[in-house]
Amino acid sequence: MVAGGGRGVRVATALACLLCLAGCWKPSQPEATEGGSAALGPLTPSRLSTLTGLYQAGAEPLRSRLCVVAGRRSSRFGLVVWGDAGQSCSGSGFVSRDGGGLRFTMSGDSPCSIHASISGHTIIFDRPAPAGCDYYCGRGAGLAGVRLTQTGAARGAAMKAADLVGERLCSDD
Repeated sequence: MVAGGGRGVRVATALACLLCLAGCWKPSQPEATEGGSAALGPLTPSRLSTLTGLYQAGAEPLRSRLCVVAGRRSSRFGLVVWGDAGQSCSGSGFVSRDGGGLRFTMSGDSPCSIHASISGHTIIFDRPAPAGCDYYCGRGAGLAGVRLTQTGAARGAAMKAADLVGERLCSDD
């Protein structure tokens, strides 16, 4: 037997194991920064946690905003959506998976539960919106067909979302 032969076999075995493990390894998705979104793959309702973040549409000062945060028991949302003549829709509630999309259910005095689809980093509310959702909107504003694109994928971005007077749209449970 050659001296050190056992060591060479152990090194070769360890190297073979490392190569096998490397073939199974997948890099993790990058984290988003507060100012923008990470290079996430397409958002899917089966990964509800990826929906955490800030979604926006339009220009300041009447920029529509939707924040989504994972809570202790479920995911919560807050939104303000601007329509014609400075009128808006606003509310908050819970978001859950619904078939191939999402279901946003308002917590308020009028029943409002609206389905939305996901396209890349954009959430699109279905048309038409249920009649109960009109309660949350001023004249000339509505939720039907609203498209909001993710601009921040971190909880911190969602928690900074505010309405026109500076009130936070999302809060801790």
